[in-house]
Amino acid sequence: MILFFLFCSPAFGQDSNLINFSLKDCTVEDGLKIAAMKGQFGLVILCKKPQPRLSMNLESEQPEMAISKVAEAAGFGNLIEGNIRILTTPEIAAYYPRFSQQGVDPGSPTISLDFSETDIRDLMRVVAEHSKTSIALEKSLRGNLTVRVRDAPWRLVVHTIAAAIGAECRFTSSNVYIAPRGRINSLVGAESPSESASRTISLDVRDMDIRDIASMIARYFSHGFIAEATVRGNVTLKLQSVGESQALGWLARSQGFGIQLFGETWVMADSRYLGLVNKNWKGLPPLPGSKTISLAFRDTRLKDVLDVVSRHEGFELAPSRGLDGHITLNMMDRPPEEVFRLLASVHRLTYEVAGNRVIIKPEGPATQFPDEPATVSGPTTPSLTTPMMTGIEPTTSAQSAEVEPPITPDESAKKLVVQGIVGNEELRVAVAALNGKIILLRAGGTINGRFKILEILPDRVVIYFIAEQVRRTLTLSR
Repeated sequence: MILFFLFCSPAFGQDSNLINFSLKDCTVEDGLKIAAMKGQFGLVILCKKPQPRLSMNLESEQPEMAISKVAEAAGFGNLIEGNIRILTTPEIAAYYPRFSQQGVDPGSPTISLDFSETDIRDLMRVVAEHSKTSIALEKSLRGNLTVRVRDAPWRLVVHTIAAAIGAECRFTSSNVYIAPRGRINSLVGAESPSESASRTISLDVRDMDIRDIASMIARYFSHGFIAEATVRGNVTLKLQSVGESQALGWLARSQGFGIQLFGETWVMADSRYLGLVNKNWKGLPPLPGSKTISLAFRDTRLKDVLDVVSRHEGFELAPSRGLDGHITLNMMDRPPEEVFRLLASVHRLTYEVAGNRVIIKPEGPATQFPDEPATVSGPTTPSLTTPMMTGIEPTTSAQSAEVEPPITPDESAKKLVVQGIVGNEELRVAVAALNGKIILLRAGGTINGRFKILEILPDRVVIYFIAEQVRRTLTLSR
């Protein structure tokens, strides 16, 4: 830090509107701060690692021109929004959305921030606290920023911070949603109207497991909670006095899941599976016993949970395949029949009652989603037309009929090769080879009941091995 002051101190000219700028092996960020201070500009800088260093001399320059030259020399894209300068990558700058296009008031009160290399999630928590609003960030948003603004409208500040990392905002009457460009609608979803219930909740969490947050919210409102095995992810979230369904809806959508209330219990899972749960859970037969039961399990084998329920109620659970999945749940004083039905429906199982014996069995092929290849279950993709996938044929039902022997995650990763990725942020599909067969991978889909596709990025696919509960990243084969 001493070297900085020896080599980088600016010498300002006699004209108060001009500066003589001398940098020697100085970080770009510090140089920009000096120029912005002289010009009384706000700064939002996307941090680069490692930070670029510059040596340059500028004489009799306007502060805004000095910022532009320093930014250009360091390879930044340079944007102006009101009195705030945004320094980001040239690619992000090329698609920058003007704040005026948002059609919202810049926001009162104003806000002042002075942070260096700070995580966007922490920045938004500060803004949310100051503006008394709730801000939800999509799960993939990451980035450190240096922000120095004084008395700027808070909505404008949120917009510039989001824009610097390539994200976009959606402002509603009391909420803010932030997601990567093109994915804002999936985060906003069908926003729950403001709940008139007298009970609300405020949250401020940092990198906390989504299941723990959801369970805490549900318990606060005297409801139970169940999370399907694939529900994973840490969340940073700050909510101000919101109702139960709005809080849980935000939480689920931020990680790409769905959530729905069944009786007195919230179920979080792949949003498409919720429709099957809704269809099946009430149609299952009644169970013997009438006591209530309280359960709290984390990543526990389904068979072990069902054994606890059956012993509690005094009926016999017939051995069955399909009970090796894991579950997280927290339920207080619920009828065992309700617990049993929900657990079976979430795992796409059914059961028969024969006296004091309960026989569990898989639902079978009827649980597959319509209009999809049998091997890969995922959302239909009508916007991806044949020309985009020239020479690629989806796996057919006949191809998926073969049953392969169990293999370990490492062996599976070797057999599954990502050959191509097409689409955009709104919808992306990967083309992969599995044991010599070409298949299509869609985010949220599963492959042969073994893997779940968690995320498809421009150059890699993130896969979850269901039985082993292992996460792997497969890069695009070159």
